[in-house]
Amino acid sequence: MRLLAYFIISILLFSCNREKNITVELPSYTSQPVVEFYLEPGKPFRLLLTESAGYFDPPQVTPIEGATVEVVHAGKVYYPTSKPFGLNPINKKYYNYSTDENTVVPLDFDNDFYVSIKDKNGRIIEGRTTIMKPVVIDTISFFTDDPEKAAIQVKFQDNPATKDYYRIIGIQDSLDGEGKWDMVFNDDAIQTEQGGIGSNYIFFQGSKVIIQLFHINKDYYDFVTSTKNASDSNGNPFAQPSKIMSNVTGGIGIITGFQPAQKDLIVK
Repeated sequence: MRLLAYFIISILLFSCNREKNITVELPSYTSQPVVEFYLEPGKPFRLLLTESAGYFDPPQVTPIEGATVEVVHAGKVYYPTSKPFGLNPINKKYYNYSTDENTVVPLDFDNDFYVSIKDKNGRIIEGRTTIMKPVVIDTISFFTDDPEKAAIQVKFQDNPATKDYYRIIGIQDSLDGEGKWDMVFNDDAIQTEQGGIGSNYIFFQGSKVIIQLFHINKDYYDFVTSTKNASDSNGNPFAQPSKIMSNVTGGIGIITGFQPAQKDLIVK
């Protein structure tokens, strides 16, 4: 018994001296252009063009200024130019390139938009997209079991013969109000022409709510899903690193287009 005790004590003492600091040489990070370009019919061409940053770099947004941006559509070329940071009040997205208020995205669901961006360093970012046709919101129902808050169910028309992707946003009070509900989803669970999606009990009874339903493409669905996964895994030692899914070459980001279906209502 005494021999066993000596053996255990020897292991503990030996283990105390087994700590060792290891220095890992990380490769230098090469920044890339990052673009977010959302085409909305009837709105100016607006995009955000910034520089990516390394994981250990200070948190900051570095705009890329003075780039040449060309959007080619149906034989016509549009030129968004560098601007101070602005905020799109509809989709809450920042932008630093825009056309003037009279040069707007045409309403066209058939022809592609080709985008080419060349910055002052000669880097070229390219991509293409089409504007997805909007879906029709059929009905919006309330569930008011909670004395103060309500859940909302939105039913809309879905084509069961195609694979479709959606984003839904619920904003309380006004377009400048608090975003209470925001999610992307596909139609895997929808088996009929009338699809449905429901929220939790998050909307205050008696408040005004604006529901926006976007018919999105798979590129945008993958982009949003991958950015969320990357955010969720950040700082989690047990999570797998997540790659941002882009639809551009020469950089990171998304070029996409949509026209939301919208309904305003009072929760009751």
